[in-house]
Amino acid sequence: MGLKEALVIALVIATASVCLPGPAGAQSIGDVFRKVNPAVVVIRAKGQDVEGSGGLTPFTEIGSGVLVSADGKIMTAAHVVHSMNEINVEFLGGVTVPARVVSSEPAADLSLLQLTSVPKGVKPALLADSDTVRSAIRSSSSERPTGSATR
Repeated sequence: MGLKEALVIALVIATASVCLPGPAGAQSIGDVFRKVNPAVVVIRAKGQDVEGSGGLTPFTEIGSGVLVSADGKIMTAAHVVHSMNEINVEFLGGVTVPARVVSSEPAADLSLLQLTSVPKGVKPALLADSDTVRSAIRSSSSERPTGSATR
């Protein structure tokens, strides 16, 4: 397994308890990875910071997210996209699509993005019924910290 795949497994495992129906113990990590991986994206955001002298300094943030709806909604961390000027979402294979923040809750570090278009053939991660989630269910997290969405 390559570094890119290993890094994605962290987000995949964390997402498994809410993204895949059925008991988490019934699926191998490899199965979860293969099901969720196409919905995991890299997010690149650009913003500007005010310098002490009053000038503006451009900066970028890179993070990960998950496509959660067929109409192009992406869940991600608020610290990656909150108050950014430009947001681009990269899918596995390198297709990049602009996005905008629909809702953001910095205190919970969650944001919902809306893509300007959904690439052909891309499918969202399946979300579980929140009524079936119980406390003490094992979950974990993964991401693509290197910002690579290609195989």
